[in-house]
Amino acid sequence: MTIKDFLAGLQTTGNKEFAEEMQNTLDVWNNNACKGYCIAAMQAAGYTREQIAGVLQAMTAAFNDISVDDAARIRNTGRSL
Repeated sequence: MTIKDFLAGLQTTGNKEFAEEMQNTLDVWNNNACKGYCIAAMQAAGYTREQIAGVLQAMTAAFNDISVDDAARIRNTGRSL
């Protein structure tokens, strides 16, 4: 289950306010911090603004489509799903 799926489930069970608050918290503390680390690493490696923007767009899609467990498996094995 992705975070997106979990939050969608909360909204359908009548916990919309909680789901929205969780989404705001998750974005600030997880996704945006992760994107910041990515930007810093890519800048240090000499990537262009355009390359960084492309990676950040792909990261946003990954945050929405890949569960935390699957992301850990990808990290640990070096292989995509």
